[in-house]
Amino acid sequence: MQIIIKGLKGKYEPVIDWYKEILINCNHLMNILDNKDEGWTNMKQMLDIFKVGIYCKHSEVVLWACKLLTKMAAEIHIKQLSGPAWDWFVSNQTGCLQNILYCLKNTKSIAFEVATPLLCEFGKYNYVELFTHYLKRFCKQDFEYFSLAINFIQPLAENKIIKEEIANAKIIPIWIDYALKKGDSDANPNCRLEDRSIILSLLFEIWSFFPNIIEVNPEYADNIIKMAQRANRDKNESLQVISLTLLFNLMDHFAKDKKPYAPIVYKTLTFALVENHQKTKIREIILNNFKVTFEMFPNIPASIILEPYIKQVKIIVYILLKK
Repeated sequence: MQIIIKGLKGKYEPVIDWYKEILINCNHLMNILDNKDEGWTNMKQMLDIFKVGIYCKHSEVVLWACKLLTKMAAEIHIKQLSGPAWDWFVSNQTGCLQNILYCLKNTKSIAFEVATPLLCEFGKYNYVELFTHYLKRFCKQDFEYFSLAINFIQPLAENKIIKEEIANAKIIPIWIDYALKKGDSDANPNCRLEDRSIILSLLFEIWSFFPNIIEVNPEYADNIIKMAQRANRDKNESLQVISLTLLFNLMDHFAKDKKPYAPIVYKTLTFALVENHQKTKIREIILNNFKVTFEMFPNIPASIILEPYIKQVKIIVYILLKK
């Protein structure tokens, strides 16, 4: 264990090669362990040894340790030992879930792209418990929970099998409902700016990578758009900029994939331009973003934004002339 963490005489190449060699022969190793009298006890001892690589400061050791543990978890499912493996994984004393979450949140020594398959393999039949109960229990405050959840969205969506399993497990609706509840400024008037920003970011990240879940429930889409509209009108300029940036990113994403909600997001941004016409900084941010979007997607009809914008300018000019 000391060698895994500190290297062999300070060198990590032998440790990395060792992990790679075990990974190549993982099936053979698991068969040997399974044929022993106390199969699970032997596997648990191996898991306890291999998990030490997660705590190493060398990123490549961490990478190969995660890959090996993920492979072992897949083999454990085949051997119908998912229950004991799950108990080991989430145990406060012997498991490594809390350590992985700590590294993801604080030391950044593990990438979410590497950690997500590992979490999903051990939590294969316990997704709801993993991504709601245990993830939330690890975080002291809601915004920490939402921050962690944001980083899991893309890795979960990029693996087709995991994405389907997560969708079937109804994890995403749980996150959406909780975020909408906590981000409701009417129900939670004391909700901090940082919290509102993170909640908006989570909802837009979900919409980008799990659009079908949002679009089959129009109420979700309406509530997210309303939350963004409130943020666009907020007195805090930072929140306005964050909300507008998220909306433009979502619109570009939708325009690229020709999603049905692209026009609604477009109109929301158009109204934001009209409403903030007299705020120079916000107006310039919106116009510059529209410029980039129109350059990327020249087929987007500019008339939708031009007509209300020109009317607004005419009204302002009329008022100034009258004075």
